[in-house]
Amino acid sequence: MNFQRWRIAVLLCAVVIEIGCFHPRLPGPPGPVQLNRVSLTGFVSCGLRCHVIGAMMQFINEETQVKKKTKTNENGEYHITLPAGPYLVRIEAEGFGPATEHFFVHESVFGEQTVGFRMSEDDTPRETGRSLLLPKQGETQGFGLYSYLLFRDHAWKGNPRLKELYLASIEGYLNEISTIEELRRNKPKQDLNIIYLPVTAKLEGQPQTPQWLLGHYDFARAGRLLDLFGKDAQIAGPYIVSTQKPLSSYHRPENPLGLYLWQDLTSVEPTIVSLWVAEFKSQASTKNFWESNNRDNAILSLRNAIAKGANQLAITGMASSMVASALQKLIWHGDKPKNP
Repeated sequence: MNFQRWRIAVLLCAVVIEIGCFHPRLPGPPGPVQLNRVSLTGFVSCGLRCHVIGAMMQFINEETQVKKKTKTNENGEYHITLPAGPYLVRIEAEGFGPATEHFFVHESVFGEQTVGFRMSEDDTPRETGRSLLLPKQGETQGFGLYSYLLFRDHAWKGNPRLKELYLASIEGYLNEISTIEELRRNKPKQDLNIIYLPVTAKLEGQPQTPQWLLGHYDFARAGRLLDLFGKDAQIAGPYIVSTQKPLSSYHRPENPLGLYLWQDLTSVEPTIVSLWVAEFKSQASTKNFWESNNRDNAILSLRNAIAKGANQLAITGMASSMVASALQKLIWHGDKPKNP
């Protein structure tokens, strides 16, 4: 009898222990929804071989209305991570009309997707204004285009023909181009091409003359800028060059120049240099100057302008071969001009 009671007690104890050790799994709060995030990359372009630098991009998820921003780098490329879904992207950049586009970020095994976007140039013509580039002064940021009148040979005093050519180039620069201050009164910076002339001293209370500017020209600084163009810029010049960013911001080979407009006036007769300066100003006003059709038209227009000017000035000694040779000096980065 005592044995039976002891056995029942043991069984009850085992049941109690078993019940006490049982912990049912109750449903807890739901965990966070795991969204497939995609690494998105691509370029914002503006035409053939043209990428938009510093474009502000806003991505809006059309389901959640969550917004995320990024900016294109010095190569016109962007990187951003987004959840999969439908998006609206809004893009803004100086010198371009705003762009919007709908697209879809797809889920991917690799978690990566490449999407490119395109912007259109603002139709406002670009005007050119001149400014001196003073010692220890950098270029002003925010202009639509940056141009420079550059000489290499500081020994011009012993070369009468080179002296005449340099002076004629500066005279064309002064006569054909308004000051940047005049244009800034009515135009935003992004609609302007600023053309710099580097000098070693500030002009104090005296008129700008070709003689004073040549006498105070900063050949050392001009030489450093010309070195960016390698073998294309090893002779005396003059050169006129336009880039989309200030030349001082480029460092070869880490930051290649990309697109630029290049004009070598070394072979031009001093009496018609002003025609080249005027035509260059006209070319720079075309915001998509890198497009091939505008490039070829510019070369033809330049040839016609020189021929017309030569007739008006009664220049009889300039052979047609000299004209053809001079036109070949209008060099476009990445592509050679067609023979005129």
